[in-house]
Amino acid sequence: MSMPKASIVMIAHNEAQFISESIRCIQSQTEKDFELIIVDDASTDATIERVAGFRDRRIRYFRNARNMGAVYSRNKGIDKARSNFIFFIDGDCYADKSWLASGLAAFGDNIGVEGKIILSSPSNSISDKIVENLHGHQYMTGNMAYRKDALLEAGMFSSDFKEYYEDRELAIRMMLKGSIVFSESMCVRHQLKKWGIRAFLRNARKVKGLVLLYKVYGWKHYMFRFVVKPKDLLLVLFPPLMILLFVNGRIKKKRDLIFIPLYYMRAVYMRLLIWKAAFDNKVFLV
Repeated sequence: MSMPKASIVMIAHNEAQFISESIRCIQSQTEKDFELIIVDDASTDATIERVAGFRDRRIRYFRNARNMGAVYSRNKGIDKARSNFIFFIDGDCYADKSWLASGLAAFGDNIGVEGKIILSSPSNSISDKIVENLHGHQYMTGNMAYRKDALLEAGMFSSDFKEYYEDRELAIRMMLKGSIVFSESMCVRHQLKKWGIRAFLRNARKVKGLVLLYKVYGWKHYMFRFVVKPKDLLLVLFPPLMILLFVNGRIKKKRDLIFIPLYYMRAVYMRLLIWKAAFDNKVFLV
């Protein structure tokens, strides 16, 4: 079997609602010489049936026996890839037709290419899960590409960051070896999703990754001096600032009203996690 020009690694966990269209967008690429490696992270919905409905020899499907998380799943995809150009996308993202061709053209001598992520439907509602990367320097693996030989040399995704910011941590290590460029024309559209209450609160745990990134690399994004996410700290200290959710138009529907107290609870929970992580990692962060 000949080596494809590019290997596309798509991970999915319970993406039956979106994965069929995500695959069709890959099939519609102007660049046809690729393989699509789908790593199903033990989905419990109809994801496997949706993938099975496609008859395309370029699609290679692998399923984890149990839920292993994004780090394990993406590393598995890297291991299975046959091309030296690996493009990462998620099962809830729809790629523009020129996505792959634009990414390949942008590589040049660079070690990686970062693509643009647009939300499928504009929203700033607090009950919507908003995933965007409009200007770069976010390194979200919903739309990234790297050279495989460099990924292997760097050690791929780190299990130390298996719960949070594993994509940013990898990018930091990769940039020690070469340049990552941002390509606006390498674009995907992330599908708008609703937050579940438990997932909304659980999302606060990601701040532990910010503390670890600061300790290991001195990475200070989302910080002002030694304050992590200062706007959230102000909210904790001055609860009346919650009124800004109305002023900024983030309360748009009845469901958003349920998330108002949850928004404050998450801010408090996040601050406790930051302090604990800073103590555990022996760094001074507030």
